[in-house]
Amino acid sequence: MICGGDEMGRTQRGNNNGYCQDNELSWFDWEGYDRELVEFARRVTGYRRDHRIFRRRRWFLGRPLHGMDVKDVAWFTPEAQEMSDEHWAAGFARSLGVFFSGHATTTSDSQGERVIDDDFFLLFKPRTKR
Repeated sequence: MICGGDEMGRTQRGNNNGYCQDNELSWFDWEGYDRELVEFARRVTGYRRDHRIFRRRRWFLGRPLHGMDVKDVAWFTPEAQEMSDEHWAAGFARSLGVFFSGHATTTSDSQGERVIDDDFFLLFKPRTKR
């Protein structure tokens, strides 16, 4: 999850409750920010704007869709195996993938028609230092 300022490298040095800090802990660095991370955040917010699958009103259930061989959401290991409880408990896991089915939306448009979106497979991995 990205919070305001994260896209600019504003970490608050791990302080998740810095709202009352009127010092460099909570200030934005408007000159030394990470332009690559800002561009990434810009692209991600564009996907959210353009695809309703990322603006769901209800939680995913993680179960197969009626009449289909696909779940509304499924999490995967780097080896492309669906994650089990053991995988979630593994402390060494450094990356994972998630599949969102665009056919699993329960949202309706202004005419009451069911909204269908694209399917997405997202990969998450730690950012490597250069």
